[in-house]
Amino acid sequence: MTTPQLIPLEAGAQTLAVPLGGVTYRMRIWWRESVTPAWVLDLATDEGTALVSGLPLLPGADLLAQHKHLGIPGVLYVLSDGDITYDSLGASTRLYFLPLP
Repeated sequence: MTTPQLIPLEAGAQTLAVPLGGVTYRMRIWWRESVTPAWVLDLATDEGTALVSGLPLLPGADLLAQHKHLGIPGVLYVLSDGDITYDSLGASTRLYFLPLP
């Protein structure tokens, strides 16, 4: 059985290098204040080439489902113990990657 990989986050905008399925990607996570405020993910290669921009970090779905063409062998998903707020990221709102065979 494969163990999900917790992506270490904290409240606040951040950019980090994260290995997903054996390849390192650059994640930029930022708070979008709008009618429906949300944390948002931009995903790029380790060299900085944009792959996906503006993915809302919403629980209950594979964030990469519409981007299988990228070849990332796994599922990126959010779990939250409550409402997603600015302060919940990294505490009650967590981001995981589940590698698939």
